[in-house]
Amino acid sequence: MERDPRLTPFFRPLHTESLFPRVWRRSVSYLQFRTLLGAGAYYLHQLPLVRWWVTIYKVCVSDVFSAAHSIRSHGGVGRYLHGHDFRVRVCASSAGLGAGNIAVDLKLLEELLREVIEKLDHRYLNEVLGVEDLSTEYIATYILSKLSSKLPEVYLVELCSTEGRYCVEVER
Repeated sequence: MERDPRLTPFFRPLHTESLFPRVWRRSVSYLQFRTLLGAGAYYLHQLPLVRWWVTIYKVCVSDVFSAAHSIRSHGGVGRYLHGHDFRVRVCASSAGLGAGNIAVDLKLLEELLREVIEKLDHRYLNEVLGVEDLSTEYIATYILSKLSSKLPEVYLVELCSTEGRYCVEVER
């Protein structure tokens, strides 16, 4: 049975450097990936090779807010007005260090998160966001969209109840 060329491995050794093998990987940013898809690159083997030792920095900040919501179409007690203390964690990534050897400005990330949370803190979220069925997943998606529009490096929002009963993670 012949192997399908589209199913090439994600990691591949470079054969020309057999004495000092280095690992290469097929890796591109989201924007580069969208550009390649627009140009007709649909399979992994069509993506450019990038050296493996590129360092990716991931920076996270957390905050807490309280809010009420209801999921009216829900069959359980969630359909009634209820509140939570939410712990939100936001992560941003960078492929290198910028000015001052900083990957992502933590102060800026904290300020942007605080701006979004101030609109949600101690509010009835169904009215604030204009949604009748407001799930925790929707709240996390809302926070991610607001933050990533202001800071493109933001890629992940984790929203947990402070009681520790559940956690939702949304990644872009």
